[in-house]
Amino acid sequence: FGFDELWRDSVPLPDIDALARTLSPVHSFVHASVHRVMNLQLGIGDQLKWLYDLHLMGRRFSLADWEHMLDVGRPRGLCGVCLDAIDAAAAIWGPVAPLDVTSRMHAASESEVLDRRRLADWRYMQRMSLRVLPSARIRLQWLWRRFFPSPGYMRELYGTEYSHAGLLIERVRR
Repeated sequence: FGFDELWRDSVPLPDIDALARTLSPVHSFVHASVHRVMNLQLGIGDQLKWLYDLHLMGRRFSLADWEHMLDVGRPRGLCGVCLDAIDAAAAIWGPVAPLDVTSRMHAASESEVLDRRRLADWRYMQRMSLRVLPSARIRLQWLWRRFFPSPGYMRELYGTEYSHAGLLIERVRR
């Protein structure tokens, strides 16, 4: 998403500050859906509070919001990611998206590069991430960060009791 699009669709937050803004409801839902995929990749999985957030956001959508979700998701290949989030939330809290919309999202997801049935497959997602990077240099940098992330990042994942070498060993072990 480009800044101009996000800014154009943003919503004011006057109770915080006259200049404060937040993502539009549709962009917030897409953001939460992508965030969910990242949690799946980190092994955190679905958490009830996040699925409930998705459910609450979806309940507030008008038909025009759902149509806008399709307009936003289709060209970016995100219908499957959003549909998977909708389905995960609906499995606990019940459906919120109109059947016609979910049917069209499903149809759109079938032609997307990213397979929504494999969002929790770490290896698949790593391959897909590597695939979309624009140059060999950027791919090598990305691979280096995957194999040798910063000590701060690894401490967040594995705890503070490890030395740098211990963090690397723990990363390989997991």
